[in-house]
Amino acid sequence: MFDRLPADVIYHILIHIPNLIDLPNIILSTRKLKNVFDEYQGSIATAISQNTAGENWPQYARLAYYKSRGVLLRNEAVAASTAQVDLADIKDILIPTLVVKQATDIFTEKYASGRLTEPQAFVVRRALLRMWLYQARFGETWGWALRRHHDLGMTTLVRERERFLYAFPARERAEIDVVHHFLLRTICDWVQEKGIPREDGHSIARAMVSLEMQEIFDTMLDCGDVRDLFEEGYDNEAIEPRGFVRGAIPVFMRDGAYVDVLILNGDLMTEITCHHCHEKGWEVWCTTNYAWAGDLWGPPTEMATKFLKPYLSSNEQDDLVTFVKFLKGPQFPCSFVIKAVLRLEDESLCRHKFLKWLCMGCLTMVMHRRLHHWWKMERENITRMVAQFDVGDLEDESDRDSDDSEAEGDESDSGDDDGTSMEGESGEFFDGSSDSGEL
Repeated sequence: MFDRLPADVIYHILIHIPNLIDLPNIILSTRKLKNVFDEYQGSIATAISQNTAGENWPQYARLAYYKSRGVLLRNEAVAASTAQVDLADIKDILIPTLVVKQATDIFTEKYASGRLTEPQAFVVRRALLRMWLYQARFGETWGWALRRHHDLGMTTLVRERERFLYAFPARERAEIDVVHHFLLRTICDWVQEKGIPREDGHSIARAMVSLEMQEIFDTMLDCGDVRDLFEEGYDNEAIEPRGFVRGAIPVFMRDGAYVDVLILNGDLMTEITCHHCHEKGWEVWCTTNYAWAGDLWGPPTEMATKFLKPYLSSNEQDDLVTFVKFLKGPQFPCSFVIKAVLRLEDESLCRHKFLKWLCMGCLTMVMHRRLHHWWKMERENITRMVAQFDVGDLEDESDRDSDDSEAEGDESDSGDDDGTSMEGESGEFFDGSSDSGEL
């Protein structure tokens, strides 16, 4: 039948195939179909991919293009309009389709009582695909490498991450963070089912969530003893809890922001009691308000003006500028500063196994009370380190000068042997037997 149809008709038939899985068998059924496909491979495969992806085609296209070519297109609009899919890319469309469907089903079962409207399902798939692209692009350097802030390449990569995330509106960044926590929670549940303690489970989850989504689900499906996985490299000390780029996700910019973003029932939120005032509040699992409070307090300048400036004397105002610089740099991410201040208040507030929660009112009070004390100690430490560094430089210069002097002495001695030096003077000068008057 297809042998009697013109090529343009066959083309329009092929581009309306509903699923890429059916494509290979269909195009091999007749030579003419195969010839038409070979001639229009890019547009046919792209059109069928769009049929398969539906409204999420821009996210699929950007992910597939990166996976097949290693190029991160500027945005999803560019991907949707320019990304061409060939036969070699089909697996990069099919695999995300199946894995994202599996992840969406798990999400729906956990947080929406098994029911999501199509617009809600679209939002979940969109966030999952963006998360997957983030993992594919940045996952290998997500965790421990962030701590190596002195590495200029790492600083550049952090800026790339921020550009990637801030390209999305705040609400959509919050959606990405929802699925980020969903993956953390899913991994934690799986680890605990394997008999691993909760605190180790969080460490494994923070490491595993940097893997690509397919690898995460394959690992949970195929891994025998998760202890072996943990011992092989998911070292708690080597994991940066804030590896998802500090401040990039506007968590709790408004009360109930998460609930407003997606239907999550109550599972995302946990009722908890403040350690100081004993008022009850709500916290997000897998995180603490220490991680996102800085977003509420504004950029570094506003935070420093609020918590540090009122407590500095007139001759300490330069400290405000220094503190803002440190807060903007990788040395003191906001969460690090908050934890350090809380540690001054009460060591137990920051112990991982016995974490005590503070409501935002009490957390703000502690920052007012303790930040300037912490900064004073930190400033003294910095001054001491700089002084030690300067002394070390001076000693190095002294050693170099000494080496140069010895080298000159050796040259003079060799000159005496040749009979070219000033007779008597060099020997008397270097052995200290002559003074300037005799010279």
